[in-house]
Amino acid sequence: MLKVLFLCNIEFDYVVMVCDNARQSCPIFRGKVGFVHVGFDDPPRLEASVRTEEERLAAYRQVRDEIKTFVEMLPDFFDSMQE
Repeated sequence: MLKVLFLCNIEFDYVVMVCDNARQSCPIFRGKVGFVHVGFDDPPRLEASVRTEEERLAAYRQVRDEIKTFVEMLPDFFDSMQE
């Protein structure tokens, strides 16, 4: 929580959360804030069942690529919300 205290006085239009537990552990934002939540798999959980270094890296790369795709579509998402 201390890591985000400097954000307390900034007004946000949207807060984008990308982790599974963000809804329970996300800080409170004041004012009129839109929340966008997409729960991505947790790479350490994915890698728990793998046996090789390459499989471990693949788990991280998979989530990285999913987040990249999500971020790339955000401008269109926000544009559609204003229509």
